[in-house]
Amino acid sequence: MGCSHRGTGERKVSLKILETKGLTKSFGGLTAVDGVDFQADKGQLSSIIGPNGAGKTTFFNMIAGNLSPTRGEIWFKGENITNLPAHMVSRRSIARSYQIINIFPNLTVFENIRIAAQSRKVTYDFWKDVQTLDEINEKVMKILGTLRLLDRKELLASSLPY
Repeated sequence: MGCSHRGTGERKVSLKILETKGLTKSFGGLTAVDGVDFQADKGQLSSIIGPNGAGKTTFFNMIAGNLSPTRGEIWFKGENITNLPAHMVSRRSIARSYQIINIFPNLTVFENIRIAAQSRKVTYDFWKDVQTLDEINEKVMKILGTLRLLDRKELLASSLPY
């Protein structure tokens, strides 16, 4: 497994967002990830590359809290998140995505994204009219803008290409 870093220009101060120290995961006699030291700074674009079986997915599963490391540490914004479960890591805005698409095909693009945004809330009010969720709806509009989907927000999600 290799790391590729592309900086965004000259940095004066290193602002670590994510760091792993000696991250290791063994399954019985097989070591899938062996002592990985990784650091991503604010504004830095990084990638993890390697052939099939190199441990990339296992590495991401540990960061996301889906697997506990055998050894090593995971730090996010200065907080040790090594043994936090996935739902607690997710609340800190770290989650992994899968190549399996799960959408509600008969809901609009806006409604699908709103459901995802609502799932990040700490408390839920199941009986509240979703039109009154101003903070959530504003966040959804921002996401739609970032994804360049504002003009498609009222389309059924099933109408979008893969």
